[in-house]
Amino acid sequence: MVKARKPQKPVGGAVTAKLDKFGSVQRQIARERQRHSNAMAGFAAKRSAAARIADAVRRAVALADLPPREKEERDRHRAKLSELERRARDARR
Repeated sequence: MVKARKPQKPVGGAVTAKLDKFGSVQRQIARERQRHSNAMAGFAAKRSAAARIADAVRRAVALADLPPREKEERDRHRAKLSELERRARDARR
């Protein structure tokens, strides 16, 4: 028979606030990674669809738009993650 666990005492005050803040930042990091993953998958789908365009001129126009937008997305993602990771480090202290 498994012995029932005693309920843990709630941690109060500043420690709880610190843990809540850290957990909040970690969830934001996870959401940002998921959002970036979805954005990059969307770019891959657009690239694949553009590659199937028969007309060479239309295909070139469709493909020309993707690299700058992908670069903007990567730069935005990098900046956002570095900001969130800085906030996570601050919350851990």
